[in-house]
Amino acid sequence: LYNMENEKDAYRSKLEEQIFNKICAGVEFEELTLEEKQAYEENLRYYRDIKNVIDTAREEGYQEGYKEGYEEAAKEEGRKKATLYHVRAMKAAGEPIEKIMRYTKLSKQEVEKM
Repeated sequence: LYNMENEKDAYRSKLEEQIFNKICAGVEFEELTLEEKQAYEENLRYYRDIKNVIDTAREEGYQEGYKEGYEEAAKEEGRKKATLYHVRAMKAAGEPIEKIMRYTKLSKQEVEKM
């Protein structure tokens, strides 16, 4: 993604300054020569292609990160349920709170609350 951004910037700087300056200065597109119009349109197409690739890569990265975050949250929820199950089982078996704390890494208040 970083390379694509740099490539886009490098390509944009290679635009014929004459054409770019005319358009930036507000000169109407119709006043450009046929050759200038073609060069501008070609550069614009290339710029849009690069931008679309970058935008797609960003979106895919976002979706992948979201999926990983969701999976991690599900794992954490599973860990909590397993801990709750084990605390309840150990309490039902009459295990001392200190032993439950040692095995589950929970505080005394957390064990008593469960």
